[in-house]
Amino acid sequence: MPTTDTLTRPAATHRPRALFSSATVPGRLRYGSGDWVARHASDRVLTASLLVDIVRSTQCAIELGDRRWCHVLDEYQLLLDRELARHRGRLVNRAGDGVLAAFNAPARALRCAVALGEAAAGIGLQLRAGVHAGECEVRAGDVAGIAVHVAARVGSAARPGEVLASSTVMDLVAGSGLAFEDRGRHVLAGIPGEWPLFAVSDDTNRPRTALVQRTGDGEELSDLSNPELEVLELVAEGCTNEEVAGRLHLSHRTVERHVSNIYAKLRLSGKAARAAAAARFSRAPLPASRHTPRAQFGAAADVRQAA
Repeated sequence: MPTTDTLTRPAATHRPRALFSSATVPGRLRYGSGDWVARHASDRVLTASLLVDIVRSTQCAIELGDRRWCHVLDEYQLLLDRELARHRGRLVNRAGDGVLAAFNAPARALRCAVALGEAAAGIGLQLRAGVHAGECEVRAGDVAGIAVHVAARVGSAARPGEVLASSTVMDLVAGSGLAFEDRGRHVLAGIPGEWPLFAVSDDTNRPRTALVQRTGDGEELSDLSNPELEVLELVAEGCTNEEVAGRLHLSHRTVERHVSNIYAKLRLSGKAARAAAAARFSRAPLPASRHTPRAQFGAAADVRQAA
């Protein structure tokens, strides 16, 4: 019987292309195979960056001296921590007297800057701030990118006591109740083009303090700053200086300064007048009996006991 040679099929040197495969579309990634290096997606987030700086900080330090200046900075740090907690911001880093904070909503960044500026005025500091929103790179808890640099340049363009926002931020907060004044177009150092900037001028959604609403003394209290109104409201409730400091996260000295400013602005020079004012602001009648007041007026409990 005739025989034929057996043919051996050569081994395949490559894998057949799968159905619907393409030369331009890679196959499924096999982790651990060593064939491919997986590249992580860039960790970018949309962030509202707030840059705050102390105006004339060097001159203030020279005028106050190192010890008193350090005390002021400690008080400022307490105010900063309080306002960041209130407005759900995150302290990113500090550079000298400048502060960079991140927010997930630009309206909260603007309101934080306004509130911080008002509180800092109570301890003798003047601030300027800038807010811009854009995508940033997240690096070990820090944020970096062009958006951060723009926010810094916007803050540098602000006048003392002013909160500036880029046009991007103004567009994003439409309908929030924040009002702005046009500050014109600016050339920001190192940033291409001209940037229209806007200063925060009003906040129609900002609740008025319960003290003004309750007493109807809005005109009489119009000269008081918001921190002073907060102190006065707690004083009228019967809080001591220590209690006011604890509830508002202020130092005892700052509370005393606010109380002194309240006396001067309301023209309350006598203890009896102060007692009457505290009773009126708290809507509580004056007691019939008179007692000797304690050493200092730190609360309504002190001033109601008029000498």
